Amino acid sequence: MPNIKGAHLTVIGGTWDGTKIPLTSRLIVMGRHWQNDIVIKGPTVSRRHAYIVETPRGVVLRDLNSANGTYVNDGKIGTTEHVLRNGSRIRLGARG
Repeated sequence: MPNIKGAHLTVIGGTWDGTKIPLTSRLIVMGRHWQNDIVIKGPTVSRRHAYIVETPRGVVLRDLNSANGTYVNDGKIGTTEHVLRNGSRIRLGARG
């Protein structure tokens, strides 16, 4: 299994601009609902929008059938898992 020690998400824009969120080997759920691991407020972000998890293939991002999509480097990932690379840019929902 790949080692994600030291891996993190960096928030770009908004109130939390520049904040680093460490990644761990456990499932990290993102979305609008307060019970998610990472709460992202926005009118185009679903309650349970996407997750990040470490797998044998690497750290992957998966959309949870959100209404407005999940994007990596401006490309919509659809319902398949997308392996993240150093510097990948993630966006949940439509551009704001």
